[in-house]
Amino acid sequence: MLKVEKHEPAAKKVSELKYKKGYYVEHTTGIINKFTERNGISGGHNYDEFKKYFNSNSNKYELESVVKKKHPDIEGIFDIEYKVKCEKMDYTGKNGTGEHKILPNKNRVYKKTVYDPKIISNDEIIDLSKKAMEDGIKNERIIRLVKQNKLIIQGEADYHGKKLKFEGIKNVETDEIENAFPVLEWRN
Repeated sequence: MLKVEKHEPAAKKVSELKYKKGYYVEHTTGIINKFTERNGISGGHNYDEFKKYFNSNSNKYELESVVKKKHPDIEGIFDIEYKVKCEKMDYTGKNGTGEHKILPNKNRVYKKTVYDPKIISNDEIIDLSKKAMEDGIKNERIIRLVKQNKLIIQGEADYHGKKLKFEGIKNVETDEIENAFPVLEWRN
């Protein structure tokens, strides 16, 4: 469980928000560059890019199972729970054994909220995420991650008359919003 404390943001104009160049857009919409056995995919909120990562021949991980939970009001947004399989390695860590293991272990699953770019375009999701970050700052829905020196911003944006929730991560040291992504529900 994350150690969090409520954070009172400094009085700052929303128009002064900074987004991390070369990362903010790419984290949400772009190709996936990182998978860890502990946390799963980093970024990869574009469902086509998510699937493409696992369909790549250069990738050692294969999707084993995916369970989708649709957003109750907005088509094209859903939570996924997934597991992957990969080949077990021999004691040197260099040669495959021909046997496979399923990750994560036991009853755990990796979780992620994704969007379907055929329904909500990359440009739309970025525009919505920025509006949601402005909303979160204005309404002071901010949680401080003490050890990481980051803030979680929880905001909403209007999408065809419905509210789409987002969470974003702001680096306190650089004052940049590093990423933002849609969620079905905010974390507590």
